[in-house]
Amino acid sequence: MAGKSGGAKSVAMARLTQPMPEAPASRNEVSLGDLPSQLGFLVRRTQLWVFREFTRKLARFDITPAQYSVLTVVGTNPGINQLAVASALTIERAGLGRLIERLEGRGLLQRLPSTTDRRSYVLHLTPEGRSALAGMAASVYEIEKRLAEKLGRGNFEHMKQVLADFGDD
Repeated sequence: MAGKSGGAKSVAMARLTQPMPEAPASRNEVSLGDLPSQLGFLVRRTQLWVFREFTRKLARFDITPAQYSVLTVVGTNPGINQLAVASALTIERAGLGRLIERLEGRGLLQRLPSTTDRRSYVLHLTPEGRSALAGMAASVYEIEKRLAEKLGRGNFEHMKQVLADFGDD
């Protein structure tokens, strides 16, 4: 056993003493292997592009994509309870609670006791929340328009149809 351990250390030491290959100078020189042929990788890169655009376009609102989604769902469903929002957006309840607290603290959302279930709360946009959401929606539309231009209108619509199927699981 001691001989095997010493041999492994010798091999490891030999690797450490060999000169390390230089890192590629630019991202274009880095091989991604078979990642570009994997749908998950491509979807993730698309998500990153969308989030970057979202952050840039909505910087003046200081809002995240998750916060925008919550505001949109609450704005479309006044009086919705937190559990229904969490379920609709596939957000963990604890995470949604913190998110709602932030939106409530900024005066965009109001959490009120339910009139039908004393154990739960319902959500409403404040007047400030409705106004901010209207401005955000216009910016999000611009992002969607840019993405459609990047993909081509037909591909954009087709991609939306294909990806919409994942929301039903």
